[in-house]
Amino acid sequence: MLVVIRKSQRNIVEDQDVTNKTTILEAVKEAGLDEANFKRDWSDEASLKADLEKQGEGSPPVHVGFYNIAVTDGHGRTVYLDQKFQPSVVEEAIDYLSSGQLKKTRPADVHAYLQAHGPTSLVEVERVFNLSSKDALAELERLEKLGKAKRLTLTGANFWSS
Repeated sequence: MLVVIRKSQRNIVEDQDVTNKTTILEAVKEAGLDEANFKRDWSDEASLKADLEKQGEGSPPVHVGFYNIAVTDGHGRTVYLDQKFQPSVVEEAIDYLSSGQLKKTRPADVHAYLQAHGPTSLVEVERVFNLSSKDALAELERLEKLGKAKRLTLTGANFWSS
């Protein structure tokens, strides 16, 4: 699962070609997986085919593309969002499906967020905290100066962690 998440981030946030074998193996190493086991499993065509045939089991009976988000209430109502990456758009869909009854929380402390979520990109801080790129960077740099955050480079992009 970590490799899938990291591949998505490499593709969407870092604009990398995640079909490239080198990129995939970098994600495997970064996720801390055993590279030899991964390569063995990745070359097992019968198992890969079986996994592919199981994809979509329990999913809504409509096409959902890579850039779609499906939000469902579990009672037959579903909202599909096409290429929407802003949390506010997804929140609006949740509000609609819950008739405004769902209690929302929004993180207020970037440092606490970094502690809870690990390495975090600038764009993630922008979206989660609804900040401009300039303000998000200023807050991350402020935390760096206080020794509460450190910048690291993962696959050529800046990330911050506590």
